[in-house]
Amino acid sequence: AIEVDPGYALAWAGLGDAYAQRRDKYGYPPAWSDSVIAAGSRAISLDPKLAEGYKTLGLGYQGKGFYGKALEAYRRGYALNPSFIPALANTGWIALFTGRLAEAERTFLRVIELEPNLAFDLMALAYVYIVLGDYRAARSACARALEVQPGLLIAYIGLSYIAAAENDMDGAVVSFDLNYRAKLWNIVGGH
Repeated sequence: AIEVDPGYALAWAGLGDAYAQRRDKYGYPPAWSDSVIAAGSRAISLDPKLAEGYKTLGLGYQGKGFYGKALEAYRRGYALNPSFIPALANTGWIALFTGRLAEAERTFLRVIELEPNLAFDLMALAYVYIVLGDYRAARSACARALEVQPGLLIAYIGLSYIAAAENDMDGAVVSFDLNYRAKLWNIVGGH
């Protein structure tokens, strides 16, 4: 899209988001954060009211550990477009990463209220509850995430951790086994 229209701000934001996904989900080096910031900055220079551009910029700063700048960018994106849930959700992730658990809980509860079928954010809420030691609430969030996205690996990891924390080693093994089976299922494409 950028080759066709170099002035297309949303494409620049999307490119930066793809760079961030490479870094965060596929193990690309942290140096990709510079490319994320460059793409997000380009998107914002083309359209200063583009929420997606600020979210991308936030991802770049977050990848470099500049949480204050990341929060500022995410909050700006959400203020520009309050229906743009990813910007709000990312403020919750930073709160979780930095140990501000009450803020993380409030944020993820709001995200889920706005969009109840976000499995990854349900799991973020589950991890907040795990850290707080509220295993009943954590288990409930894991179960809801699995309803939304059956076979979600991080949900089985969460359930395994909860069982182990409660000294239920049989439950931990079962959850771990389900995690392994879900991973295998995903690798073979569900065949």
